[in-house]
Amino acid sequence: MKPTSSRLRRCVPPVRTSFGVLGTAVVVGHGLALTALDVVAPEPAELTLGIGPGLPVLAVETEAASELALLVVPGLAGPALRPREEPAWVGEHLLLPGYPGGYWAVGQGTVASAALGHFSLRGSFSPGTPALDVAGCLVGITTSGTRCAGPPRLTGFLDQLLAVAL
Repeated sequence: MKPTSSRLRRCVPPVRTSFGVLGTAVVVGHGLALTALDVVAPEPAELTLGIGPGLPVLAVETEAASELALLVVPGLAGPALRPREEPAWVGEHLLLPGYPGGYWAVGQGTVASAALGHFSLRGSFSPGTPALDVAGCLVGITTSGTRCAGPPRLTGFLDQLLAVAL
């Protein structure tokens, strides 16, 4: 099913502090959101997720090697996006919903290069922006500049942390 803008906004909340929007996250389970390590490091005192006052982030689980951070957010109940199993392929067109500059936008990018566990996009995107295929499946998370963490890096990180959390 092709993603709609209203569905994407529920799946892709902004990560905020009292100073404004730091970046973007993607809901990956009840009370859980995924973002780039760069969005939350160094960890600010108070993080919230969502529009307006948002929901408080209770914990942040990170792994430097994966360049990802899992946010534990009690009460977060948006639709969850799970990573697809197939890696990105060179030339694939992806949707990039997020909050560049603190405002909602849905951009597009094309995969410029791909390797096991990560890929690069043409253009520059803020860290934490999810990369979705045309069916709305999560293909990757932008981590820095044009680099994205993709399958199997995403699934390995999530599987490891979700096994501990459950």
